[in-house]
Amino acid sequence: TKKYDNTIREAIAQIIAYGEKQEAGGIKWNGVEAVRAWATKGTYWPGIEWGTTGIVYLLADAYGYFGDAHYLQQALEGEQHVISVADEVGENAYLVPMNSNNPGLYYIGHCHGAMGIVKMFTRLAQVDGKNPLHKDWIEKNLNRVEEHQKAVEAVEPLTMDEINDLAQKALKLIMQLLKLVKKNVVMMLCLMFMLTVFSARRLRVSFT
Repeated sequence: TKKYDNTIREAIAQIIAYGEKQEAGGIKWNGVEAVRAWATKGTYWPGIEWGTTGIVYLLADAYGYFGDAHYLQQALEGEQHVISVADEVGENAYLVPMNSNNPGLYYIGHCHGAMGIVKMFTRLAQVDGKNPLHKDWIEKNLNRVEEHQKAVEAVEPLTMDEINDLAQKALKLIMQLLKLVKKNVVMMLCLMFMLTVFSARRLRVSFT
């Protein structure tokens, strides 16, 4: 509602201020510091969930609502950056890498992949329809996605015998892992017991 317009504008102003101008052109927003165990700190995720793509989508939305040309200009700068980090992966086909630490690794899904990127270009095309760049890049992303889909469809499905065989192998591997874990747990308990006894003896010596 209009009641919250000023609050929304203030929030958007802070987001815009957080952007970083890039030498290759455009503006980059790193939406989150990588603090999870599987991600190196400082990793840049350009996708719609944590990175520039999501900010561009937000700014395009804001332009659609407020009609403020500054929001559109910032969105276009962000779009320029997203395009600059995209890799050519086929004939007229481009994808944006999942993150800065994994060049050549691409997701097809929404959060860090092509579907989120396409969503950004689609929103820009809705609010800035006269610019053919947005639709052009929708096609460039979808071209590779369609190739991937065709490759998946071309794969022969597994037979029931093959599925059962894989299940048996997986079960065997799980049992081996459980035995290994059990063995290690017993060893750890023995070690802890020995350390406890040793510590108790040292304490006894120190008090006598």
